[in-house]
Amino acid sequence: MQKFFEQFHALTERKYEYLRLQSLTLDPDRNVLDVVFAVPYEVYKDAFDDRDKEAIERACKALLPSQFELRISYSRCVADEQIVRGYLHGYLLREYKALIGQVDEARVEVKTEPNKITVSVPATDYIAEYCRSAQVDRKIAEYLESRYAIDTVVHIVADGKIDTSAIIEREYEVLYVDTGTIKTSFHRCLIGKKIDGVAKYIDKYREPKEGLCVCGTVCDFQRLIAKKNNRVYYTFALDDTTGKMACAAFSRSTKKGALDGLKNGDTVIVNGNLVEDTFRKGNKLIVNALALCNIDLNDVAQRRAQAVKQTRKRAKLPKPIPYVDTEPKSLLDIGKQPCAYLQNNSIVVFDLETTGINQATDRIIEIGAVKIVNGEIVSIYETMVDPKMPIPPQASQVNHIYDEQVKDAPYIEDVLDGFLEYCDGCDVAAHNAPFDVGFIRNACTAQGKTFEHTVVDTLKLAQKLRPDLGRFNLGYLCRTYGIDLSNAHRAYYDAEATAKLLIRLANESDMQRA
Repeated sequence: MQKFFEQFHALTERKYEYLRLQSLTLDPDRNVLDVVFAVPYEVYKDAFDDRDKEAIERACKALLPSQFELRISYSRCVADEQIVRGYLHGYLLREYKALIGQVDEARVEVKTEPNKITVSVPATDYIAEYCRSAQVDRKIAEYLESRYAIDTVVHIVADGKIDTSAIIEREYEVLYVDTGTIKTSFHRCLIGKKIDGVAKYIDKYREPKEGLCVCGTVCDFQRLIAKKNNRVYYTFALDDTTGKMACAAFSRSTKKGALDGLKNGDTVIVNGNLVEDTFRKGNKLIVNALALCNIDLNDVAQRRAQAVKQTRKRAKLPKPIPYVDTEPKSLLDIGKQPCAYLQNNSIVVFDLETTGINQATDRIIEIGAVKIVNGEIVSIYETMVDPKMPIPPQASQVNHIYDEQVKDAPYIEDVLDGFLEYCDGCDVAAHNAPFDVGFIRNACTAQGKTFEHTVVDTLKLAQKLRPDLGRFNLGYLCRTYGIDLSNAHRAYYDAEATAKLLIRLANESDMQRA
């Protein structure tokens, strides 16, 4: 990465020294190189234009073999004290875990200036000496510079003896009180002789595994006939309120199977093996034993509610902030009255980044939203979310969000009330809305809340209004309407671009209502 950046600077005659190389991801199977540059916000706003982007792209392409595809994106960086602290904690936890108990993070001082970040880290005399000799301060500074594209100075300050007992207690406190098991009773086997084990939450199982015991309510039940041998088999899903699991049960019979009497709404407990379903791109439970049973789902709800109380984080909760549009208005839009729909409705346009696309098993890692009032964007709501699970590499390759960035973020249980309050009294909009709305509704269901709003889907609206375009992904639509989307696949920037697209489409179609 460092060599690439040095050669890049040589080709551009060091004109772009303010850039920082945030990530460099090579996919040799597809011959694709993804480059993410961090740009200081003030530079991006005032002194960075398409000519700069074209020059940067030419220099990067000159460093690549001709068969490689180059994809460049830019991250606009604003130094924020709380986020700097979060990055520092994540870096220490990943690279210098032994230092976590020796550094009182509550006393770390962060000073942010337009072109400089200064961080002072108090430590014991011994630890400070070790950090200086191992150049930990320089390494932290280089890491923060790559995140923020701002010169960073880090001081490890010898500060005598620090009482670390409170730090250690905070770092290793018990967060989860829920055992993850479900009470069942009155088993009546339909397949197999008995059920082995105690049912555990479906959302505990994300990877293939043998010997599972799960339970839940049957839904999407189908009785099918195999084409190869005419044998009966069954597919269905189990829902235990923590998640859903696809299941398949096979019979040796060509006429009557053991589960012919099963129906949607029955509650069952199942033993089986969770395997990868290559056809449907997910996992599927192959049933070895199945019994009708009674399930105490009220107990599950009570224990999960208690777990939510126990897992609250000491994290900075997001608050809406005023919106400032850095792009000049089109002359065609100045003085133009918004359509009736925009005049009569407030709309929250939002976008999510997640660990994957499965609404039953994947989780939210970022929420970005903007509010439209009288046809103008007036405020911003954005937050990272700790999903309580590792972020899969394939998700990080798309959204450039990594575990360290969400380590100190609040949980969805902490931020959901604030997001729902932000949406209160508004219509909601998203691009391909069923995806984002589905994730939010699942999060609400897990906490006994509801998300009932009029929903506008800019994808459907564009398809209806402009069938001539042929393509309707957000990037293509933004290019068509001249809307900047430099940071695609990050929640806030996608939400901002979608909001501008909605305003254009609504005014173009003279919308009366959603």
